[in-house]
Amino acid sequence: MIHQDDLRKMIGYVEDMRIKFYQALSFQNAIDGVTSFGRVEPAATAKFIEDLEGYMIVYPSFPPMLKDINRKTINDYKYYYYNATKQAIDWENAPKIRLPASVWIVYTLSEDLYFDLDNFFRKVLINAVVRSGLIPDDSINYLKSITDVIFKNTSYERKTYLFLFPTDNFPSFDQIKRYVSCGLRS
Repeated sequence: MIHQDDLRKMIGYVEDMRIKFYQALSFQNAIDGVTSFGRVEPAATAKFIEDLEGYMIVYPSFPPMLKDINRKTINDYKYYYYNATKQAIDWENAPKIRLPASVWIVYTLSEDLYFDLDNFFRKVLINAVVRSGLIPDDSINYLKSITDVIFKNTSYERKTYLFLFPTDNFPSFDQIKRYVSCGLRS
C-alpha cells in the first residue's frame, strides 16, 4: 500500500520532470528553429565596434558558477543566455565576424567579491554566441582563444562583457578596458 505522503512526493517528482522535459524540448526547438526563441528579461545589449571588427555583448549579470550547474538547471541557463543574445541585435543582418575569432570575457564589479575566476560556467556564453550564428561552432577551427578578466571599480555594476573579434585583430588589455568604460556610459 502506498502512503499518501509518498504518493504526493511521486506526483511532485513526475510534475517536476514534466516541466524540465518541456523546458529542455522548448529550448532545443528554439535552437533548431522549429519554434521562435522566447523573450527574456533582462536582455543583453550588443554593439559592433568598427576598429575591433567585432562585437561587444553586455549581459546584466555574471554567468552561473559551476557549483550551481546540474541537470535540472543547465537548460535554464542555456535558454536565458541564448535568448538574451538573440534579443540583443538582429544578427542575421549584422556584420559578420572574420574567422577565426577570439573572445575576451570581462566581469565587472564595484565591490570586493571573492571567487575563483575559473569557476564561472562560461560555456553558456560561448554556446549563445555559436547558436546565435556569430560563429559556426566553438571548435579551434573557428574560435582560437578565450580570455577572462575582472575589472573592479566603484562605478561599475556587476555585468559580463563578451567581446568577439577576428583573432588577427586581437585587442590589448587597455583597449578592452577602454571599451568597457565607454560601454558603461552608453
